[in-house]
Amino acid sequence: MKSTRVLIVEDESIVAYNLEAILESFGYAVSGVVSSGKEVMAAVEETEPDVVLMDIVLQGDMDGIEAARAMQQRFDIPVVYMTGYADEETLERAKETAPFGYVVKPFGEREIHTAIQMAIYRHKTDEELRGYRDRLEDLVRNRTAELRGANERFGREILERREAEKTLVDSLEALKKVFDGTVNALAVTGELIGIYAAGHPGRVARLAAAIASEMAVPQEILEGIHVMGLLHDIGKMAVPLQILSKLTPLNSHEFDFIKTHPRAGYNIVRTIPFPWPVADAVLQHHERLNGTGYPRGLRADNILFEAKMLAIAEVVDVMANHQGYRVSLGIDRALDKIVQNKGTLFDSEGVDACVELFMKKGFSLS
Repeated sequence: MKSTRVLIVEDESIVAYNLEAILESFGYAVSGVVSSGKEVMAAVEETEPDVVLMDIVLQGDMDGIEAARAMQQRFDIPVVYMTGYADEETLERAKETAPFGYVVKPFGEREIHTAIQMAIYRHKTDEELRGYRDRLEDLVRNRTAELRGANERFGREILERREAEKTLVDSLEALKKVFDGTVNALAVTGELIGIYAAGHPGRVARLAAAIASEMAVPQEILEGIHVMGLLHDIGKMAVPLQILSKLTPLNSHEFDFIKTHPRAGYNIVRTIPFPWPVADAVLQHHERLNGTGYPRGLRADNILFEAKMLAIAEVVDVMANHQGYRVSLGIDRALDKIVQNKGTLFDSEGVDACVELFMKKGFSLS
């Protein structure tokens, strides 16, 4: 089997030497080592790496973020950033290049290996999603052309036209099954690689849709909310695993990385032609009515209804279930939390509907 080729961009020779040794110990092939942003393009073109391990802070006129941006204009190669700095301005610039992962210095051997594997997996998933979208568009165009041709050929032949329409309906149903399977596979993948607790996306999806249903929201919107719930935390693929799996409270530096996951999730799903605003809901699910949420500090009417439902459902599920850093606080504490913040952090009607579900209608997260 061909070894994964990794290009190292690092201006500290000792760090670069250690990285090369670590990568080779895991079976990677180091395609090259360069120390400046200006060398990146030529090195990529010459060595054809599968992944670029890019230090953000480099000597010279071009830092790692600028080098990554220039590279992405010509090459489809995933970039994993290495950095010991995570100030807000640097994170914002880095997010614009849609990186496939971060590794925080100082890092261990396992963190490097995990970040590269995650980048390769996500890059492959992105390619498969683009392929699925292209196939979906081709199939819809083909089916539409077939139906138009059938109408032209058979004219008043009602029976044959109905048969053609039935074929189209069957095809759309089959596409929906493929679509649902793809969305569920993405959600389950996050659980398997440990970026969020088992069952969390499914529980959030089910609760958010149930809250909206209690508010008499139309069925087509409920279907969209369920998809949004399954994918709301997909952006955590871009957060270092050592931060996600930490068993003690996060420091401000680590929490800054956590706060990047809504925008990372938005970048992952925004090119998929969903019939609902899935990418925007993923981006906004940590916004709060009073503007204290992230990543954009949106207020009340500027937050999607669907994102407001996800916000309530996620808080309830996270508090009511066991987390790696604490035991379950229970559903009563979770409901008290959203009630105390009704109208300030969380949508009032949504909170009332959620409490009604649990207290009077026997809803359960299990």
